[in-house]
Amino acid sequence: MVFWLYVVTIVVAALLTGNEFAIGAFIHPVLSRLNTGTHVRSVQAIGRRYGSVMPFWMVGLLLLEVTLLFEAGPRWQGA
Repeated sequence: MVFWLYVVTIVVAALLTGNEFAIGAFIHPVLSRLNTGTHVRSVQAIGRRYGSVMPFWMVGLLLLEVTLLFEAGPRWQGA
């Protein structure tokens, strides 16, 4: 059970990290080359989409991490 919790948590975190990196490194530089009106509309459309998905994705990842923290627990004894 803990193994699959590790796997799911790592996959969700990797997808979130890759998504954020792709937006910052590839999407926004391309959009910044557009004229101002098109750039603003494009960023607003992307922001609406991510604004509806990202809160659930980030909270879900946080819940996975907290669950993993309590499920796996420390592997050592003592101070």
